[in-house]
Amino acid sequence: MSSQNFDRWFKDLIEQYREVEKNLVPTSKENIFIKNTKKLLKLYRDKKDKIEIFGIKVLKRFQAEKSLSNKIHSYGFRLKDNTHLAEKLIRKKIENPHIDITPENFFTEITDLAGLRILQLYKTDIKEIHNFICNCRDWDLSREPVAYNFSPRFLKIFKELDIEVKEKSTGYSSAHYVVHDKNINDCHCEIQVRTLFEEGWSEIDHTFNYSGRKPGKVCQNLLETLKRVCDVAVYIADQIPDIYNEEKKNLSQMEDLEAGMAILQTNLIKNLQAELAELKEKIKAPGNSTLVSEEDTW
Repeated sequence: MSSQNFDRWFKDLIEQYREVEKNLVPTSKENIFIKNTKKLLKLYRDKKDKIEIFGIKVLKRFQAEKSLSNKIHSYGFRLKDNTHLAEKLIRKKIENPHIDITPENFFTEITDLAGLRILQLYKTDIKEIHNFICNCRDWDLSREPVAYNFSPRFLKIFKELDIEVKEKSTGYSSAHYVVHDKNINDCHCEIQVRTLFEEGWSEIDHTFNYSGRKPGKVCQNLLETLKRVCDVAVYIADQIPDIYNEEKKNLSQMEDLEAGMAILQTNLIKNLQAELAELKEKIKAPGNSTLVSEEDTW
């Protein structure tokens, strides 16, 4: 993208966000903001190769760790492209209007230029992954990990690991770690850890709650309902290995277990029916749609 085309695209993007965030970058300072953004993009381009090398090193280190082979389902790795970085700088300005991102603090404020996503089958498997990230000698933690969590079912897991828990209004859930190269300054990699169910919901939500988009009330209610269903699915998935092993050890108790599962399934169906009934009432009710905060999910 040429410099002129970038200026035009970026101004349009600012206007798109300004429709929702009226105080975003006063028009009188818009050209200064664009000029500074282009400087930051050049800084990134100049160091992109080194950042990529470190990110791939982190990925390969995970893949070589045999103790995690049955704890991780799959990986995803990416480098942030220029357009997504420019957009993130806008969102950063919205979140912290009094903090300017400059060439001096760019690499400490933007630490997800390289990103590794780790997908698990079971939420409880994060314990082994957490310990590996925190104790691996191939990198250092850039900051303390954070868990974005919406469901009280999983608070205990994060508290046991002494991970700070924050809540996103969207319901986004994932554990975030940032590590950096021990030998090269300003080379960071963000590691996101979540389950397949959480990933599926996040991808769907990301389609409608991103880039300044404003989903309507019905769409937002459906996304919230889908999130609660996914949380239940994550919880049930975590129970299956334990129940499987228990059945193998205590065949005589299988009837009791089957009865218990029948009750659980009945209660889940009732809860989902209640959720749908509540959703229908919300759809009928008058009112305007509301904007929810976003999480950068690449």
